[in-house]
Amino acid sequence: TVEMKSGSIYRGVLLSSESSMNLQLSSVVQTSPSGSTKKLDAVYLKGKQVRFIVVPDLLKNAPVLKKRGGGGGG
Repeated sequence: TVEMKSGSIYRGVLLSSESSMNLQLSSVVQTSPSGSTKKLDAVYLKGKQVRFIVVPDLLKNAPVLKKRGGGGGG
């Protein structure tokens, strides 16, 4: 699930992501700030407009989501 700065919510299958947080989702249900929903085959979301991403609990221990060593951090 991805919430955008506009208040729209996108729920679907994550196909790809980029370091800039640009996301590609398939089998998407978009919920507008007013609550109306729309089914979409696929969407590409600009990372600059993403407020936050919700990852299912099932993936909380996935190696790809583990904190990496090195500098940075946020």
